[in-house]
Amino acid sequence: MRSNKGLVFLVIVLVFAFVPALTLAQFEVTENNNIYLTGTVELELNVTLVNLDDAPKYIMVNPRYQFEVIRENRTEFLHHNSTGASIIGNPAKTLLNYRPGFWIYPHEVLKIRFFINEVDKIPVPLYDYYQPQCTGYAYVEDHDLRINVPVGFYATPFCDVLYPQLLNNPIYLYPEALFNVKDFNVIMYSYEGTVKFKITHNTTLDLPTRDVFAVAPPILFPNAEIYGYSPSPTMDYSEYLEYVKSFWKLKAPKTLSPPSNSKGETVLYDITNDLLTSKFEISRVKDVKPVKIEYPIWIVWLGDNSTLEITYKFKWGINKG
Repeated sequence: MRSNKGLVFLVIVLVFAFVPALTLAQFEVTENNNIYLTGTVELELNVTLVNLDDAPKYIMVNPRYQFEVIRENRTEFLHHNSTGASIIGNPAKTLLNYRPGFWIYPHEVLKIRFFINEVDKIPVPLYDYYQPQCTGYAYVEDHDLRINVPVGFYATPFCDVLYPQLLNNPIYLYPEALFNVKDFNVIMYSYEGTVKFKITHNTTLDLPTRDVFAVAPPILFPNAEIYGYSPSPTMDYSEYLEYVKSFWKLKAPKTLSPPSNSKGETVLYDITNDLLTSKFEISRVKDVKPVKIEYPIWIVWLGDNSTLEITYKFKWGINKG
């Protein structure tokens, strides 16, 4: 007769061999700005770690990141699903003190893939679009188009020239911020990855509306090489400042009208002379070395129920500084 202890042991082994459902806390809600735009980021990081010590180390992982350890048959991983549960592969190796992570063994060179995808994407707050007090806004009520009329002494027929306002600024991340390992024997040798920035225009107006605006990369890595922007940026930040200054100088508006066939579509502007204005000099305090902030800018028209997806790559290695 088979022992009951053996049966209980078999059940326990099977439970740990399959997926333990770890409930995730609700991620941040993605909120739109005042022109119905939302921004989100998906991120992938491929990291190489080296353990210089004679002892194994267990590296705890922020569960916001899914991960896959690149060794053996790739059974060590943490994945999230759309229901908010986590899928742990090989929990005997990827859970310690109930904390998700992985082991790096003595003198091991280990590669790990971290990623934040559509399931747990990170919201990117977009600034509200500033408008002069004399402007109203359109809305639909009982299937009728209406225009909100400002109250007060705003009787001028012209309000201003609308220009593509910059709705975000980059966050700068250093390797130390991403990989906060306090053990000096665990060295990050290199990393590379991809950022995917999605901007979605989605209203409830039931109108063929379009927005024009400017955006910047949501995340930049100062010590890393940034490359492979897709689609190509319209201009650099310094050129954007010059371009916007043309409106303050009351110059005629530049070529910002969308093509006639662009209804409901995404239109990206190439950098041309029509989008730039003349050079200007900024007064500076003497004997102070200016720090030039530079990053790409995209100027875009986005139709309703449309999404613009911007991707770019980055890489860093210990031999590159």
